Amino acid sequence: MRVLDLHSAARELARLLQKPCLAFNIYTGNGQIPRLDDVLGAAPWLNRPNSEDDTSATQALLDDCGIVVCDSVQEMGILYENTVGDDGPTATNPYHAPVRVYAVEI
Repeated sequence: MRVLDLHSAARELARLLQKPCLAFNIYTGNGQIPRLDDVLGAAPWLNRPNSEDDTSATQALLDDCGIVVCDSVQEMGILYENTVGDDGPTATNPYHAPVRVYAVEI
């Protein structure tokens, strides 16, 4: 038996699929449920339709965390650069509000 945290699960998934992955957590800092507009402001890529299973992105939003399986390292880099965490707005995403999305490239 193995118990995996989100990042360990993302590493295992990336290894098994041989694809780069991005693990993410949504954080508001105040314990309140974040507004969808704010979450999508911090991570606009969460609004893209999921071609395999339309419920996966919705469930990840409800869980406040998930793993994105990318097609390339370049795609993963673009998603990462469009994600606003504690460092505030990025060069490609001007969002500035209470929600933060923490992303880790795997």
